[in-house]
Amino acid sequence: MEIRFTNNYNGKLFNENLSTVQLYDAERFCPGSLLDLWYNSRFMGKVKVVATRHFQFRYITDGLSFIDIGQPSHYLAQLLKNQALNEKQILDPHTLITQVVLQYIERNMEMHNYLIKEHWQQLFPHQKSEL
Repeated sequence: MEIRFTNNYNGKLFNENLSTVQLYDAERFCPGSLLDLWYNSRFMGKVKVVATRHFQFRYITDGLSFIDIGQPSHYLAQLLKNQALNEKQILDPHTLITQVVLQYIERNMEMHNYLIKEHWQQLFPHQKSEL
């Protein structure tokens, strides 16, 4: 099983532990599950699901959204709507959503180092970096 990201909001993919808000998937997001983590087409490593919290779509808050993606809740809601559309799921106010806490158990350090440098350059394009 895997989890894929197309954005590295808040640089969270570089942390030892990270959280993400996803459409409910009892099999994939079960505490103890092991997932291959991909960022676009780049393998970042293996992660373990260490905790989950399920809630209805209508309970997405700005606080949760800013922690997850650094944007207000309407932005996270739209991301989840797009994901549901891509997966041919129906998303309504009562649809279950899962906040998932992941912990790296194996990292592709070469890719992490490359992407950290790229991330830093995007944040601070006019600064020279020794990374």
